[in-house]
Amino acid sequence: MSPPLPLSTQIDALRRLLREERDRLRPDCWSLAWEMTERTAQLLPSWEGLRADDAASCLDVEDVVGRYLPDALTAFLAIPDRQKPAAADELLAQLTTLDHEHLRATRRLGRRLRSRLRAAGEVAALRFPQHRATHQHPDD
Repeated sequence: MSPPLPLSTQIDALRRLLREERDRLRPDCWSLAWEMTERTAQLLPSWEGLRADDAASCLDVEDVVGRYLPDALTAFLAIPDRQKPAAADELLAQLTTLDHEHLRATRRLGRRLRSRLRAAGEVAALRFPQHRATHQHPDD
């Protein structure tokens, strides 16, 4: 088994797949898959730090975008186009389940990032206590 691809590569592959196959996916299914992809992309700049802080949540996100979402899309796209309308509800159900877990994980990661911001503010306030009470720019 080969090592997993970097998350950015997985996101690029999903974006490419979703753009190329947009006409073969029902709009609600496409939108949900795109949302998960973009929600993950927003975390990329902080990903390595997040992995160190909350490996379990990162693993959940990586499993969704690196395995389950591509597998569901690929399986659906393999169905003959004439049979896709009958299978679209099943795909939507799978995507809804994935989105629920993905959203939970990305919210946990978002809380981690906000916690880092608060901590940085607290450190700065300790270092520069004279500026704690006001939030005005020095030129104001």
